[in-house]
Amino acid sequence: MADDADRAQIEIEAELRPARLAARASPRLVSSGKCHNCDEPLERRDQLFWDRECARDFEKRERVACRAVTLGGLQA
Repeated sequence: MADDADRAQIEIEAELRPARLAARASPRLVSSGKCHNCDEPLERRDQLFWDRECARDFEKRERVACRAVTLGGLQA
């Protein structure tokens, strides 16, 4: 028999499911000729970021933004 904690976990998972599906379906980055983090021109057509530091900064901001959206939906 499910207790309050089990029911709460099921409810939370149900609320998060659409966000997880949307995150999987979100478009992947496409090379634009400029760094997606700092907008500096790139040397190669297949590059997305100027360097690894730019890639890490971009990914960190994306994770923070995703958490903010997810947590925003759970707040009362």
